[in-house]
Amino acid sequence: MTDTATHQSTTFQRDIVFAVPLVAAGLGCLVLLTLSDARGKFSFPPDDSLFSGPNWVEVVAITIGGLLIAIPRVPRPAKLAAGAVAAISAALVFGTAVWAVKHWVPFGGMTGLARKRAEDMADLSLILAFVALVAGLSAAGWLARSGAITTGAAPNVRSASIAAGIGTIIALPLMIGFGTGDEELTDVTSLGTFALLYSLPYGLAFIVAAFLRRPAALGALATAAASIAYLTVVLLLESVYPIVTVGFGLLLLTNVWLIAMTWRDGARPASDASSAPI
Repeated sequence: MTDTATHQSTTFQRDIVFAVPLVAAGLGCLVLLTLSDARGKFSFPPDDSLFSGPNWVEVVAITIGGLLIAIPRVPRPAKLAAGAVAAISAALVFGTAVWAVKHWVPFGGMTGLARKRAEDMADLSLILAFVALVAGLSAAGWLARSGAITTGAAPNVRSASIAAGIGTIIALPLMIGFGTGDEELTDVTSLGTFALLYSLPYGLAFIVAAFLRRPAALGALATAAASIAYLTVVLLLESVYPIVTVGFGLLLLTNVWLIAMTWRDGARPASDASSAPI
């Protein structure tokens, strides 16, 4: 067996080791979301659920990411991007699931759901959080073993991504809480909820992008951008919290700016460090 064939075999084995649990976790999340309707109905998305359409998109992204990693003929840059998309998607699902564990019983009280059923749904959400965590760790592990991590990003890109990530983690919950004008949403519990659902996944995407090769960094940033864009559009259509809407709009612009900087000056892919941007 030639050195090239040996390398390809080793790479394929490594990809499979991480891709199998990633795909399994993605499919598991899909099943759990299907069961997440409080009334036991099978609809898409579930009518009476704390999980929404974007969560379905995120678990599909996890599953597809694992499949792309497992397919030998997929170009390495595409695999790097898919792995990053899966990792950030898993973080978003994890945050929502952990939040849902604490909110099923209050949700049941407001909608007339039997307490036992609400508690069962909370247990389901806990399982979903665990499965999403497995997905996130699998994707992160693959990125670490596949050469996606680098310190070769341009200093201005790295500094901007880290600063944007830290700023998002700290400022976004405060902006949401105080921007609603509701004092009940400015307590520590509410701010922690906003961090879990929004600022931590987005901030994580920004920060890790500073240490990923260009395809993976773009995948992480694009995942955050899609989620932020969705929330911005929803807020615009609802026209309820103008300050929060403006805040998410500014965050989206920051995200787009980071994508542009990463595309132009980010670290090159591991497969060809001297090639043009991918």
